[in-house]
Amino acid sequence: MIEDKYMLNTDAVSEILGSMLLVLMAVAMFSIVYSMVLSMTPGPSAPQATLAFSVDVGNITINHCGGEALDSNVEIVYIIDNQTIRTIIKDNYTNWDNNSDGKFNLGEQLVYPYNNILRRNLTVEVIDPISNSIIMTSRIDRKYILPPQINTHVDPIVPYKQGDPTLRITVSGEYRLDSVGLYYRYSTDNSTWSLYTPYGAKDTIYPWVWDFNFPDGVGYYEFYSIGSYNGNNETPPSVTDARCYWAHKPVISNVYPSDGATGISLNPTLHITVSDGDGDSMNITWYTYIGNHWSVIGTNNSVGNGTYYRSTNCFNNYGYTYYWRVTVDDGIFNVSETYHFTTRYPGKPVITNEYPSDGATNVPLNPTLSVTVTDPEGDSMNITWYAYNGSSWDVIGVNNSVHNGTYYRETNCFNDYGVTYQWRVTVDDGTFNVSESYKFTTEHFTVCEDFSLYFPALPSGWTQEEPNEWRVSPTDHAGGVTPEARLYWYQIHGDYSYLQSKPVDTSNVSSLKLSFNQYIDDYRYGGHDYFCRVYTRANSSDVWTLVAEWDMDLIKKDVGPQLETFDISCDIGTGTQIKFEFEGDDYDINYWYIDDVCFDGTG
Repeated sequence: MIEDKYMLNTDAVSEILGSMLLVLMAVAMFSIVYSMVLSMTPGPSAPQATLAFSVDVGNITINHCGGEALDSNVEIVYIIDNQTIRTIIKDNYTNWDNNSDGKFNLGEQLVYPYNNILRRNLTVEVIDPISNSIIMTSRIDRKYILPPQINTHVDPIVPYKQGDPTLRITVSGEYRLDSVGLYYRYSTDNSTWSLYTPYGAKDTIYPWVWDFNFPDGVGYYEFYSIGSYNGNNETPPSVTDARCYWAHKPVISNVYPSDGATGISLNPTLHITVSDGDGDSMNITWYTYIGNHWSVIGTNNSVGNGTYYRSTNCFNNYGYTYYWRVTVDDGIFNVSETYHFTTRYPGKPVITNEYPSDGATNVPLNPTLSVTVTDPEGDSMNITWYAYNGSSWDVIGVNNSVHNGTYYRETNCFNDYGVTYQWRVTVDDGTFNVSESYKFTTEHFTVCEDFSLYFPALPSGWTQEEPNEWRVSPTDHAGGVTPEARLYWYQIHGDYSYLQSKPVDTSNVSSLKLSFNQYIDDYRYGGHDYFCRVYTRANSSDVWTLVAEWDMDLIKKDVGPQLETFDISCDIGTGTQIKFEFEGDDYDINYWYIDDVCFDGTG
């Protein structure tokens, strides 16, 4: 039958499917194994190193004893009782990297300070941050440490006689003890004693020390100590550990010259202040070291508290270092102190407080010169005064055989205005000759008028063409400050007006300047047909010299406000004057303001 061509062979299908299933299973198993291998690849392992740690009274020490080097980022954790301390090698330790490679190697050591660590339970963990694993962990329990012997004693006190306010007392005993107490007793006669009394609080930190301040005052003291550990106390001894006698020893203070002092005068008077807290009388002996041995230079016997002096005659070289000593004996103590000082070098006379000071300006003519002179030895001095004449120095006075003080010299050669002069003074004490030179500038010759003194009237001695043409106005248009002189057009008579100053003696100067502030208020609608002029003359009989002219027909506008300055040295004289003159059509001007008229001379 034709249909039979298309029937399936089920056996063949089963073989093919079986083969395919086997292949798929093999692939799947390989994938699972491969995945397992990948997931089980190990991470970085902890470094293998042998470490050992130890403790003493104040440190925890970790030693590298072999194996791999550790990175400097390794963390070390200390668990001390209930306290956790985290450290990192590179941040919390010093002086460990012997070969400077940045790693903790064989033979290197880490030290972490911690007081009285032996009294604590301690766990140490060393952690590698790369693998996040513990390299080492170790623990010490205090209960497993061999307990210390509770056996203490006060160290001998030397010397037996004590005189300082406090005494450092030390006790010998193991550092691992929990505490040590100090006990003392007291007697006034070394026969009848008080009961033993604890002194202050017990010491809980080794070394075992106390600063004992002799609380019962002058007398005899005996001491012993009691140690404690883990609740157990040492049995008090049958014989005292240490003893001493205490009283106030003399105290030396207020020393002159002080130790190491310099610049001391020859043969100074030595002095000290002595005090004895018990009021005992004292013997003072003074020494100096000369010729390689100590020599007595004086005594003060059976003295009480106070200050005592000793004059000397053996410290007589300049610039020399001397040694001296003083001993104070109160019958119980002999206190000695040694000092040294250096004498000053030979002193030159010193010149100070000069007038006029060097570089001074605006000094009056012919000032009285002055200086203060000081000789360190108190020697008499000769002072010579000089003035410079432009080519040489002229002597202008002397002061002989004078002593420390201020001296003066009148002058008559500094008589020009605005001139810089030089002067000199020499001081001779027979050993040194000291000279100082100075310069100063005299004041300028200045005569000014600001129109304020006689306001509202014109200044005394000033004149004008007609009364009331020029007035003093409470204004400041010229550029100065109120008031000022003013010419008003309406008050001008006959197209002419002037204002003339009083005569001024300028004969003492060689150069003379004129200055003033002005403002010409021009009438803008006028014809500008006028002149404003300034004249000067040396004396009242001389003709006027034209100094300046403002031709308003050319200017045709206001002038100023402004400061005007002119050299008028040609009109130096015994009666120098200035004149302000208006000439022209008075209708063409409003006002002319003038202020701060000054003569300024030098030379």
